[in-house]
Amino acid sequence: MRSDIPLPGRSLLFPFLIAVGCHLLGAFVLVFGWQQASSLSAERLPPRVNPEDIISAVAVQNDPIESLRQQQAEKAAAAARAKAEQQRRQAEQREKARQQALIRQKEKEEAERQKALEEKRQQEARKREAERKAAEEAK
Repeated sequence: MRSDIPLPGRSLLFPFLIAVGCHLLGAFVLVFGWQQASSLSAERLPPRVNPEDIISAVAVQNDPIESLRQQQAEKAAAAARAKAEQQRRQAEQREKARQQALIRQKEKEEAERQKALEEKRQQEARKREAERKAAEEAK
């Protein structure tokens, strides 16, 4: 008998084991990959949105010339406000200076009146002194 003649039951065992192993390995990869893919896809999905929470948006046409005009108008308004504020401050300063001048004028007039009153008192005192001396000399 020849030894190189294959036996019918012995020759299929190794390929059968390889096929079963490949199928088991494929099933394992398929199950494990499926579980991991489903967990990753759940993480990647956006959160669910309620229809009531959806915001409706309106498209706005942006006109560059109009925006430039608006910026210029805002600058002009800011300059006008600044000018009005400066004029108000100047008016307040003028009013304050006028009031201080009035106060100084009143103080000056009061001082002059006091001085005139004092001179009048001194004249009266001199006049009485002169009359008293005249009355003494007459005696």
